[in-house]
Amino acid sequence: AIYNGVRDLFPNIISNVDLTADINADTTLACDTGNLQALGICAATYCSTETQSTLVGCLVQNCLSELIQMNEECLVCLFLDLLGFTECATQPRSKHLQTYGLMLLSRRPLKNSKVVPLVPETDGRVSGVFRAYIQATVNGIGDLICTHLTAPLSSTYIGPPFSMPFLFESYEDQQYQELMILFTAIDDLEAPILLGDFNHGPVTSKATWHLPFNYGFVTARGFFSPYVLNQGQCTYCASNSMVAASGFTLNMTIDHVYLTTSSPWRVRSTTRIFDNVETATGVPLSDHYGVSVTLIKKDFSENIQLLPLPPAQIELNNFCTAANLEINH
Repeated sequence: AIYNGVRDLFPNIISNVDLTADINADTTLACDTGNLQALGICAATYCSTETQSTLVGCLVQNCLSELIQMNEECLVCLFLDLLGFTECATQPRSKHLQTYGLMLLSRRPLKNSKVVPLVPETDGRVSGVFRAYIQATVNGIGDLICTHLTAPLSSTYIGPPFSMPFLFESYEDQQYQELMILFTAIDDLEAPILLGDFNHGPVTSKATWHLPFNYGFVTARGFFSPYVLNQGQCTYCASNSMVAASGFTLNMTIDHVYLTTSSPWRVRSTTRIFDNVETATGVPLSDHYGVSVTLIKKDFSENIQLLPLPPAQIELNNFCTAANLEINH
């Protein structure tokens, strides 16, 4: 839907799935009926009182033999798209392909692009939620990194993989290891721009901290978040009806555009975007609000705008505002 809605404005789009394919052409079900039924029976027996945040932990503890039989698209349907057992039983796999929660969109051509998983080797065991980053180069701008890092998805740490022993000690540790992989890979890039849902952030006057050690890791490597420094409003907010529905009560700033301290760009403005309620549905566009950072080249007046689109999709424009094309001032 995103691709079809924006491809005329942003013809250069990167994802790890074929966005031009007809998703209705493949009618293969996302879930094997027998495996899904077996997991559903086990879940009803042992996990019927669990909440969304504790369900996966209960399944791992009580239904592991059934859980590890599930294919990737079925896991995405159940635990990322949160459609439930009944609806996932009839869903086509093409609607639940693993996209890593990433898409990079640009008016300008994207060169040397690649999608790189941030998933360690699990010896064939089910890895659970996959993470990755997109890397691409834009002439006149430089290297862009779009990513979506691990978040605490349950009250107790689960995987990867879905079977013991887990590879990490906690969600914070898993995200830290993802950052280590990412920064090792981009170490030789000159002043890259990092964008996306990082699932970490500092305490500010308007937001509480979230995995602050990992936010500190990024800033210690010479990066800063202009939005945090200039405004610091929450991007994952208790006032968002989609967040409130889960019972979450904290405000956090966890979506960022990171620049290096040696960046050739200077910050013109930052703002929170996509924080309005859709009139047709009565709900926000996402449980995350977006961040817009407008930059000006230090040696001339070309402006670009970088927008982490919720949830963690990226739009690269060369307009000064979201509505007007304005390159020279």
